Amino acid sequence: MRPATEPALVGDEMWSFLERAFPICRSITGAGLRGTLGMLAERLPGLEIVEIESGTPVLDWVVP
Repeated sequence: MRPATEPALVGDEMWSFLERAFPICRSITGAGLRGTLGMLAERLPGLEIVEIESGTPVLDWVVP
């Protein structure tokens, strides 16, 4: 998908994205979050989504 450059088109594309994303039920580990991240990845080609296994230590925390 090629990004829009005209301000009106940018606004239209953003509104369209928000209309798709807003109704999604998101939680920190749920399918809604994964779906939303996937939608963002469509717009941000450099976005890397990494899933970490539950129980993995991260600094002073353990992934639930």
